[in-house]
Amino acid sequence: MNQFENKPKASGEGYFINGKAQAVEILKNLNGDEKERLLKAIRAKNPSMANELSENCIAFGDITQLNQEDLNTLCRYVDAQILGIALKGVPLNFQRKVLSNLNRNLAERAYNVLTTPMANEDKVIVKAKSKILDTMIQMVRRHQIRV
Repeated sequence: MNQFENKPKASGEGYFINGKAQAVEILKNLNGDEKERLLKAIRAKNPSMANELSENCIAFGDITQLNQEDLNTLCRYVDAQILGIALKGVPLNFQRKVLSNLNRNLAERAYNVLTTPMANEDKVIVKAKSKILDTMIQMVRRHQIRV
């Protein structure tokens, strides 16, 4: 080992710090304006790091931050039925906010699935949220939507 390698110390000293993961956690806890201001400052010094942090702090809940156009764009890549399943696990006001921003046909299809009971609901909801989140991240990378 050379002097720059992190050697574990016998007395419990020496900690592994993952700065990127910590930055993501901090960003997740900031409101939209604070997050944007911090990412703008990081982007001035390191644009690729800012983009990576921005992508890593996207959460399913950010779907409520999408404007009507971006939400409908997302639904071109995610079936309304998947959205309906994902909305089963969120509060009513969250459901209303998302459904009210969809075009009527998509909203009705999502609502029909949302109100229909299903087997293994918890597992299916997690899978649907994950699918939507993955799609959102890809679309943000391609600059198709803005979160």
